[in-house]
Amino acid sequence: MPSGGIRYGIIISIWVLLTVIFITVEGLKSKPLSFNSITADGVFKLLTPLFLIALFLERAQEVFISAWRGLDAEKFKEKLKQLKREKERAVEGGDSTKIDSVIQKIQSSRDSQSLYKAKTAQLAFFSGTSIGLLISLVGIRVLNPIVNHAHAGLESGQLWAFNFLDIFLTAGLIGGGAEGIHRVLATFTNFLDKSREKMNK
Repeated sequence: MPSGGIRYGIIISIWVLLTVIFITVEGLKSKPLSFNSITADGVFKLLTPLFLIALFLERAQEVFISAWRGLDAEKFKEKLKQLKREKERAVEGGDSTKIDSVIQKIQSSRDSQSLYKAKTAQLAFFSGTSIGLLISLVGIRVLNPIVNHAHAGLESGQLWAFNFLDIFLTAGLIGGGAEGIHRVLATFTNFLDKSREKMNK
């Protein structure tokens, strides 16, 4: 009887295979989509609300996560301060054995603190993406405004796939935070500036 890891791998392989088959079948029936007219003002109007939503979400996460995990984070900081003071006393006393022991404790405490911060960052990402998913489910989307599919006569499967991708792309964009959206805007602005420079040459 296969082990748990092998069974898990088999399930994932079957799921991937079925997904590929579905995408292939639906892809053969799908129709090409056309884009709406994309302007700089249009992009800013599209991304500015998402930027504000991401800012609001980050602030809300900061409040809730700080209330939940802030106390333990402060304990890590205080423990490191105590260990550093202990190291200073050991150095003053010239006790090399004590110094080595404290250094090991400091490194262990820093590793635990880094792990705690990483788990907090994961929590923030998953909670942000989950809330972003809910936000996109209520109708706030990033692809829909720029793709002209209203009169394209899309098949139900293609329309479902489009909405599915739109929802998850929007959720990822919002969950990634305001900084990620700002980078998209900055990249787009730089692209426009370089395009204008080339046209003016």
